[in-house]
Amino acid sequence: MKKISLLLMFLSATLFLSCEESDSLTVVPHVSFENDRIFGLNPGETTSTQEVKVYATKSSGSDRVFNLVVNEEFTTLLPSEYTLPATVTIPANSREGSFSVSVTSSDLGEGKTLAIDFADITDGTFTGDEPLKLLAKVVCDLNEVAFELILDRYGSESIWELSGPGGELIASGGPYTDTSTNAAQPAKNFSFCLPAGEYTFVMYDLYGDGMSGPSGNGSFKLTEVATGNILAQGGTFTTESVHTFTLD
Repeated sequence: MKKISLLLMFLSATLFLSCEESDSLTVVPHVSFENDRIFGLNPGETTSTQEVKVYATKSSGSDRVFNLVVNEEFTTLLPSEYTLPATVTIPANSREGSFSVSVTSSDLGEGKTLAIDFADITDGTFTGDEPLKLLAKVVCDLNEVAFELILDRYGSESIWELSGPGGELIASGGPYTDTSTNAAQPAKNFSFCLPAGEYTFVMYDLYGDGMSGPSGNGSFKLTEVATGNILAQGGTFTTESVHTFTLD
């Protein structure tokens, strides 16, 4: 009886190890994109081309070509705003390939998405259910400063200037268009990407009565995006409102 028990234990262990070894050698053919990521454009840049990688679980002795399509359900970029190749190739004896995507847009707002899928795979290769999602947006690797401007009725009286270290003019705006009502005006939003240094922002009113008063409740505000710190704000002044701030 003892010998039979030992024999059964030996057979069970052998079967377990055989299954374990078999499972470890079984690789399901699978091809996938890299992870979703931000497709960054630099401030002032309207076109960017970047490389996107694809990966396979198994290599092949010959090149493998996979068709690419846009997933329209998740894509918010217009067809005119991106360029996508029809295929991507994983070279022979490799498990990695790549293709280039170009985005051209002057109005990305808070960001627009390009979603990409594999298509027409008939050899049993598994691709998963989710497309690759590239969020195209303007990014700033320095100090991003947001500027919100709300004009009063007489936009033609409003001018602003942003100067950097050394006094050089970085950006400016105005005069703007007058309106026929004192009702609140829609905000105008700007974004600056600035290196470390000292800056001066000046808001001018050509009439000399500021932006907040009988002609409407106008205002301005500059905010450091990363920290939320308010760098300059106002609306009640006479001819000009001057603000100096430092970015690290």
